[in-house]
Amino acid sequence: MDLTGDIELPVPVDSCHAIVLGSAPRRVESYERLVASCPEIKRHKAVEGKDAHALSRALKDLGVRLATDVWQATVGQVACLCSHAQLWRRFAHCPKPFFVVLEDDAVLPNGPDAFREAVDQVCRGPDFDVCYLYVYPDHWPQPPKKLNPSKVRVATTEGFRTWCLLAYAVSREGARKLQHLIETEGCAHAPIDCMVADWGQRGLLNVRCVDSQGIAENAGQLDMRVPQKDALPSNIWGTGDFKGGEPVKSHAMPVASGRADSDGFVD
Repeated sequence: MDLTGDIELPVPVDSCHAIVLGSAPRRVESYERLVASCPEIKRHKAVEGKDAHALSRALKDLGVRLATDVWQATVGQVACLCSHAQLWRRFAHCPKPFFVVLEDDAVLPNGPDAFREAVDQVCRGPDFDVCYLYVYPDHWPQPPKKLNPSKVRVATTEGFRTWCLLAYAVSREGARKLQHLIETEGCAHAPIDCMVADWGQRGLLNVRCVDSQGIAENAGQLDMRVPQKDALPSNIWGTGDFKGGEPVKSHAMPVASGRADSDGFVD
């Protein structure tokens, strides 16, 4: 069904996908509220971390061998990585120039029109592989601008390290790079937030960040050390350690970490 009709939408917004964990009712409800206001957002079924067979099948299908010497990932973190990687592979083979990915705890605090306009401005700006539309609150290098929904003005800056892939734009070329990296032995590691940040620091991706807060915000738990009663419960923390796969030595961590040898391998 054509959800756009005669409405003139920015180029990437008809290629906007939300990753939804079907086994988490509150997350499904969060997505349903999101799509009620922004109906062009398509649902992507998240890989279920608690389903060991589904997780193993997803890793095999994607050609992913996780570097196990970087982090002790949870099964939820590995499933999250697979869910995003499935979209990257799809985007890499799609003719559209830009795509937007949201997670199921994303909210649009200034409404869908401001979101669409902000995304449009981002994609008309400087080239990027990945552009963060949401920045973890503690990671802004300086206080960000607040998005004004009545006069949207959004620019992007050179990327800086942030964790959250709650909401981001990816170019087709960026999707191809992401797919290549995810299939390269020793590159992939979970959590995915750190993995993409590591690749950006390493110069493997052209990463940018928006200069404005309020394009998308997080209805989930920001910090398990300071639980928020009304926030959506985490689908990655406390889900058990990932034990699958053979040990693989990493080689895509940032040299700046001081842990890589001359060949780029982590001690």
